[in-house]
Amino acid sequence: ADGEVDLSLCGLATFDSRLSVFLLAPDCNNLECVAKNDDGTGCPDFTSQVSFPVTNGSTYLIAVHGFGGDYGYYSLAVTCGP
Repeated sequence: ADGEVDLSLCGLATFDSRLSVFLLAPDCNNLECVAKNDDGTGCPDFTSQVSFPVTNGSTYLIAVHGFGGDYGYYSLAVTCGP
């Protein structure tokens, strides 16, 4: 079923995080950016969170990366809803 996904690094990363979500096109040669976040509202230490709608049967790629090449450890919290 279609729904929404929430991704959060809010307080769960040791670096200035960014989240990017891409929809994989059916031909596998194109990615469409469907959501991104650099600094989540209310998140400490410049960590990120993002919500986006999903479609049943589609494939999404999630990129966890750092601002300005920053990097470190993280735990990604994923919540799915209708």
